[in-house]
Amino acid sequence: MHHSNARFVLLAAALALALSVLGHHRAAHAQSAFGAWAISCVAEGPRDTQCALFHRQVIENSGAILLEVQLVGLEVGRTPTLLITVPLGANLPDQLGAKIDESVDQSFEFSTCGNRGCTVRIQNSELIDRFSEGIELQVTYHLGVEDKREVERTVSLFGVQEGIDKIKSAEIGQE
Repeated sequence: MHHSNARFVLLAAALALALSVLGHHRAAHAQSAFGAWAISCVAEGPRDTQCALFHRQVIENSGAILLEVQLVGLEVGRTPTLLITVPLGANLPDQLGAKIDESVDQSFEFSTCGNRGCTVRIQNSELIDRFSEGIELQVTYHLGVEDKREVERTVSLFGVQEGIDKIKSAEIGQE
C-alpha cells in the first residue's frame, strides 16, 4: 500500500507540474463585435497577438458554413489577407467571384478545401483596399458539377473600418 501511495503522489505531482507548464503557454483569447463583423484574437505570448476580423453565415441547426469571410494580417508588419470560405461542393474550376458594391466582379481560384469548406486566399488586391470603404461584399460561386447552381451571398461591410482600426491600434485583447 505504501508503495502505491508513493506512486499516486508522484503521479499527482507530475500532473500538477505538467498543468502548470501548459498554463503558462496557453493562448489568451479575446473577441469583440462590430456591426455584422467580429474580431477574434489569440495571444500566444505578450508580444504575439494575431487577430481576425470575420463574418460567418451558418445553417442554424447544423452550424455548417454557408459563407465565412476573414480579414487577417492587419497587425503592423503583416500582410493583409482576405480568406473567403464556402461550403464543400463548390465547383472549383469555376472559381469564386467577389466584388464590393458596384465594382467589377473579380475571380479568384480556390486555394484549399477542408472539412469546413473550400477557401480562397486573396492578398495584394484592390478588393482588400476597398474593403473598409464599401457598403457590401458580394460573393458568387457555383455548387455542383452537373447542374452548376449559382449561389450568391451578400455581406454588409458595416463595422469593418471600426474593426480594422481596433486591430491596428492594438487595443484588442487588452480590454
